[in-house]
Amino acid sequence: MELAEFEYGLDQLASHGVGIVLNVHEKACLKVALVKLQQQQNLRQLYFWGKILTAGNDYYIAAALQEGLAAFPTKKFYWSGPSFDFAELPGVDGEVSKLIDSAEARGPFFGTPDRLLGKKPGDEEEEVAAEGGGEGEEGAPPPPMKVREVHRLSHVVRQIDNATAVVPKGSHAVLDSHKIIGNFAFKGLSFKDAMELESWVHFRPPHDVAKLRALSRDDVQFHSDFLEGVEDDLPIGSWTLRADPSCETVTIRSLLWPGYVAYHKPCTRFFGGCYFGTGEQLVDLPFLLC
Repeated sequence: MELAEFEYGLDQLASHGVGIVLNVHEKACLKVALVKLQQQQNLRQLYFWGKILTAGNDYYIAAALQEGLAAFPTKKFYWSGPSFDFAELPGVDGEVSKLIDSAEARGPFFGTPDRLLGKKPGDEEEEVAAEGGGEGEEGAPPPPMKVREVHRLSHVVRQIDNATAVVPKGSHAVLDSHKIIGNFAFKGLSFKDAMELESWVHFRPPHDVAKLRALSRDDVQFHSDFLEGVEDDLPIGSWTLRADPSCETVTIRSLLWPGYVAYHKPCTRFFGGCYFGTGEQLVDLPFLLC
């Protein structure tokens, strides 16, 4: 959810019983920290992405959109612990991603960003004491790759964002230069349309050939359908839609990544979403949907 609508978005999600809440201390500290981050990094579009629940100190995540040469704006992620001092999440390459996806790296986070994967907090001190002073000798083999929890945090946040990050259809438009921006003419979906999966799309670079072709055409004003819809996501049935009793707000939730929820207030421009969860995927979902 965008920083300008931070409190409004949290109120919308909290009032619909989705378990996404922050206490008064968290709200106040996050608001100040995000404004400070936006000013220090000169960020035009900053979003509160969500909260990763851990066995220790929870992680707070923010995301910034930055326009570049590509059609889609790039996303830069920031994280913070209980100090509410945000820092940029490190990049993760393919080799590190494979290591993080291994069985040894699964399970809940410990809330210790410097912890080496596969070790519990405190094990690093014992390892250093056992190694002694052998570092720096000529001809010594290179040290093994050290992947820490903050790298896993970066990998998981990007995984969740790529699989979720849904917005109402029509909320974004394509310029003549093929750049994607927020659609200023978007007035909101009707309640009937908002309750249809076909009215929700992923805000990410498309993978579908038809969407890529529509995005690359010069007459893009005739091809507004350039974002991939959630109705084709696998497994089928991994998204669920709900409306509050007053029919004022519609929420869409991911069953594959429990904790992600997006909302939209029909007939208005207000929409957003965030993630509150442990960062674990429900891998058994296909069997539960059978």
